[in-house]
Amino acid sequence: MTRSSLLRLSGLANILGGIAIALFVIEHPWGHFVGAETVVGPAWMIAHALHLIGASFALLGLMGLYVCQAERLGRAGLAAFLLAFVGTAFFVGTGLITAFVWPMLATVAPAAVDADGAGFDLPALAAFSLTAVLLLSGYLAFGAVSWRAGRLPRGPLLLWALGGAAGMVPPEPLGPLPWAGLVLAGVLYGIGAAGLGWWLWRRPLDGPPR
Repeated sequence: MTRSSLLRLSGLANILGGIAIALFVIEHPWGHFVGAETVVGPAWMIAHALHLIGASFALLGLMGLYVCQAERLGRAGLAAFLLAFVGTAFFVGTGLITAFVWPMLATVAPAAVDADGAGFDLPALAAFSLTAVLLLSGYLAFGAVSWRAGRLPRGPLLLWALGGAAGMVPPEPLGPLPWAGLVLAGVLYGIGAAGLGWWLWRRPLDGPPR
């Protein structure tokens, strides 16, 4: 497979990942992030399946976003990419947990997914917190170095970076972000990721942004 074909496939992964993440935040039960009744509900099941699918495609798409501009990014760009890549890999892991492990816990040990339950205590809390820190810092850093490199289209890049970072701020009641803000962040990320993916799909291998 040629480099051009791999970049096109990465573009497709960004498009699918962006759509899935936007649908994830739209489908997620508004204002509910804790409690067994929420976790075993159909809206939660669908939303977090989309979380897992979207994060998996985002991980694949991120590689193409790096490869298409690697020669312009230098060591700082590589470090920012690795930060975003590891954070996204962790996000795949949290999607696996919330899609499959939490519903099982809600059935056999419902108190575990209450706000003061084991699901929000150490070491689980540390894992979710680390994911949020890595993703927030990684997307902002990779967005900044990519903006400076000037290879990617800046409109979708801005939405991708800011939406991806803002989406990692914990929502109410666990954090300060209103649910409407969380949904907006996910939709902006989705639009940005799809835009970057479409650019990767259509661009000439060595062409300028368009």
